[in-house]
Amino acid sequence: MTFGPLFNQLANNPAFQNQTLSDGQLSCRYAELPALLTQIDEFFKTQDFPLDTCFALNFDNHLPAALVLLYLLAHERSVFLAPKPQKLDPLSLTPNFCHYILSLNTDKKLDTLDSLAGSLQFQAHPHYQDKRQRPIVGGRLYLKTSGSMGVSKIVEHEFSALASNVQNCVARFRLSPADRVLIPVPIFHMYGLGAGLLPALLAGAHIELLDKTNILKYIQVEKRFNPSAAFLTPTLCTMLLQGKRSDRAYRLVVSAGDKLKPEVFKDFAKRFGGLVNLYGSTELGALMTSDLDDEIDTRAAYAGKPMPGVKLKLDSVDQNLGNAEGVGELNLQYAHSFSQYVDATGATLVTRHPTDWFATGDLARQHDSGYVELLGRSGLSVNRRGYLVMFSDVEQRVESLEAVEKAVLSSSQEDTQQGQRLILFCLVPNANLSAEDIRQTCFEKLPNYAVPDEVRVFTEFPLLPSGKVDRRTLSEQV
Repeated sequence: MTFGPLFNQLANNPAFQNQTLSDGQLSCRYAELPALLTQIDEFFKTQDFPLDTCFALNFDNHLPAALVLLYLLAHERSVFLAPKPQKLDPLSLTPNFCHYILSLNTDKKLDTLDSLAGSLQFQAHPHYQDKRQRPIVGGRLYLKTSGSMGVSKIVEHEFSALASNVQNCVARFRLSPADRVLIPVPIFHMYGLGAGLLPALLAGAHIELLDKTNILKYIQVEKRFNPSAAFLTPTLCTMLLQGKRSDRAYRLVVSAGDKLKPEVFKDFAKRFGGLVNLYGSTELGALMTSDLDDEIDTRAAYAGKPMPGVKLKLDSVDQNLGNAEGVGELNLQYAHSFSQYVDATGATLVTRHPTDWFATGDLARQHDSGYVELLGRSGLSVNRRGYLVMFSDVEQRVESLEAVEKAVLSSSQEDTQQGQRLILFCLVPNANLSAEDIRQTCFEKLPNYAVPDEVRVFTEFPLLPSGKVDRRTLSEQV
């Protein structure tokens, strides 16, 4: 299955032709998509790019960027995606296997899409070096992992696998032409692209892209666009819950990234409607989510049920966790996932076969209902006084405090009488709970050996573009 015929169906289906794709400034009807993609194609033909050319696309959540991305998918052109860097030179973030960096001429304001092709510009990569396997048939999508737990990796996807993942999301989220879908998350990550933009597009829904989102901007767009569905981060969900006075009913709100606290999830769902968690990865795409028909308590507590075609197994863990019945390290198998990891030159680092199991690094438990409960990262633990301290356990207990929105535990190389020194970072937006208050509460909620040696309070956490907490940046402060 390829994207070209799927996009053509949108323009040719009378039920979809008047649906719109917009960023609030520019918009196009689905019926106009073929002509716009042809305009881009004519420009590409003037450049005479070989079929195996790989482009780096460093755009924001704007319609011109989305259209160029759709063109590359439809014409099976290999592309590396990354959000537009705010301070760094795009070249510093672009792998050497990319022949060109593709961008818009910022000197010319794009008032209409009629001049879209004329605003495109290409910068040749001065350090180009391509060691990708040949032949490259059918195009490839390259994404970078968040690197939240270590070094970021470059992941390669075949377009056909991405299309299968997209169809799973259309079905599970019940997306249809009746939906008006708001996407304020980056479309240059697997979540925004593979779970948000492409599924909404193939379902024939109205779509509005939102860039550089804050609470005021979101509320303004919400009032104008009147969405029935939205793809959000947990941080934005919390901001809406705290900053929006009036309630409204969404048919669907998807939250992906760090898991929302159950009580926050329930409050949001009661005020705004059909909230579901989505669990996925850059490598495998959308893997688990809830069913909208399930009770709020179920949707709030678990990561969800596996998507069609996703299989899981739980590998045994450290013997110190033997008292945690049914807990294991989560491994997933999904035929329509990434094909390999590559380095900056495109050379293969690790090849993946469709039947290979992928180690997520998460601890999990699967219940009889089929729902999966995530318990934290398996590698985040230390031994103190002969006892295993799981970071996730400490974090979850501290997060049970109403004032603590998020807790992140880290360790240093320094030793104490208990063992390795532990530092707890707490997100307390209203700053009405002191570090000492939190640490004293830890003595009530945790065994003595698991109590952090130091607590630091933040009103904001550093976030990755995916919306997850940037643990690496926090840990560097230890």
